[in-house]
Amino acid sequence: MDRVEVLTDVYREWGRGNYRAGLELYDPELTLEIHSPIPEAGVYEGLTGLRRYMNEFLGTWEDYEIRAEDIQEEGDTVVVSVHHGGRASGAPVEADFVTAWTFDGDRVVRLDSAQDRETALAAARKSGA
Repeated sequence: MDRVEVLTDVYREWGRGNYRAGLELYDPELTLEIHSPIPEAGVYEGLTGLRRYMNEFLGTWEDYEIRAEDIQEEGDTVVVSVHHGGRASGAPVEADFVTAWTFDGDRVVRLDSAQDRETALAAARKSGA
């Protein structure tokens, strides 16, 4: 599996509004950690936690766009620099963040989203995933 290619395809589909793309990659026991000061910061466990976070997050947008700016593999982790934006509460919003996708084989076991690459990658490494 070429993880960079797979995640490139996932983000392309997300950019088209298909947020179900990539679901087959997630381990049922995955951990999603959103690092402060990103809104809704916290730890979300398993597919149920991931769904809850995504429903809450996407529910805040009137329209939403996302695109991967850069994708780099570092061992079992793929680091994705993301630009996103849209309208939330009637106001235009744009921001950048980074997500570190930690794999065990072909399955994603951990996601760390942070405002910067160093925080996301350090959290992924510290988790021991």
